[in-house]
Amino acid sequence: MSYTQDIVVLIPHYNNPNGLLRSVESVDDFENKVLILIVDDGSTKSQIDESQILACTSAKVNFLYLKANSGIENALNYGLNYIQNNLAHIKYISRLDCDDICVNNRFEKQYQYLESHQEIDFIGSYVKFVNLNRQLIFNLKLPITNAKIKKKMYFNAMFIHPAIFFRKEVLDQSGLYPVNRKAAEDYAFFFNVIKNNRVANIPEYLVECVVDPDGISGKQRKKQVLSRIQVILDNFYFGYYPIMGLIRSFILLIIPRKTLNVLKSKLK
Repeated sequence: MSYTQDIVVLIPHYNNPNGLLRSVESVDDFENKVLILIVDDGSTKSQIDESQILACTSAKVNFLYLKANSGIENALNYGLNYIQNNLAHIKYISRLDCDDICVNNRFEKQYQYLESHQEIDFIGSYVKFVNLNRQLIFNLKLPITNAKIKKKMYFNAMFIHPAIFFRKEVLDQSGLYPVNRKAAEDYAFFFNVIKNNRVANIPEYLVECVVDPDGISGKQRKKQVLSRIQVILDNFYFGYYPIMGLIRSFILLIIPRKTLNVLKSKLK
């Protein structure tokens, strides 16, 4: 089979081979356009079974291995550097995390959207959040227009990381993931992106994300919120959205995550 990949799906992995398998299985190899790039961030307990991964997908898969665990931001940057230096044919970069799955022909829809909207460089989508048993917790609808996304970014990330899809050239201006905003590297990256690019969200549920209490947002929630506050300050101007965004973030420091999930579940 000949491949003409121009979409790369960047998946970081750390000690979660079963979750990785579920994610890879969900990738729709749209017209043989998809290349999966897995970056193992120095796994120590649970190694990747390459043969099992290759058997579960028709897409081509590349594996990269870091010698030691260095954090997701460094694993992502390692993957992005590899894409820039070794995959000249790639046109679009997308993301997915272990345990999260693609639904509703995600890559076909995101690819066709950017092909038909040349003025847009970077997109996401609506997302369903589920628990570890794949039971729905809440649905998340995000702003779909460039103007609203840029304003409301100060309130919260207006993209869900595993749902993003963008032109490779975006990296020429935004750069890689900031490594000085621990647990909020995606939020900082999104701010860098919106400075020089037009963005959008597709108003369809294209990704299903797992809420893991042992994930970064659960175990490092305080660190994440503090990093997000710093990101807002990095991009601050005196206006309604930055000021309200700071107030919201400080409130999040004192509200338990379980309480927030209960409130979000009302959106089901």
